[in-house]
Amino acid sequence: MSGIQSTLPLLLTDGVHARGMTLEQVAELTATAPAQRFGLYPRKGAIVAGADADFALLDLDRSWRFASAQLQTRSGISPYLGRTFRGAVVRTIVRGRTVYVDGEVTGTAGWGRLLKPNGAHAN
Repeated sequence: MSGIQSTLPLLLTDGVHARGMTLEQVAELTATAPAQRFGLYPRKGAIVAGADADFALLDLDRSWRFASAQLQTRSGISPYLGRTFRGAVVRTIVRGRTVYVDGEVTGTAGWGRLLKPNGAHAN
């Protein structure tokens, strides 16, 4: 989906820095609410015992410009190309393992897994 990778940078830049949004509100919008919507909560979207330990670590003051080389979409387009953002993901941890550090994917291909909503049964 074009533009989705800009959601967190937009929330940090225009929400946190420009309008005083809290990081708790950002976490609710980007983690908790989607996990609840798709039936994955509390395994995803919560910091509780037994959850998957997924985190994005941020540098709230890092400014950066969104370049076409950073696009992760098949379409190759984004309305935010060339925009400067304040706040960047510096590390991503999935199920307790680092999969991204300072612009480099470090996770192993094929390590991800399909999740079914709570209560769904595998066929």
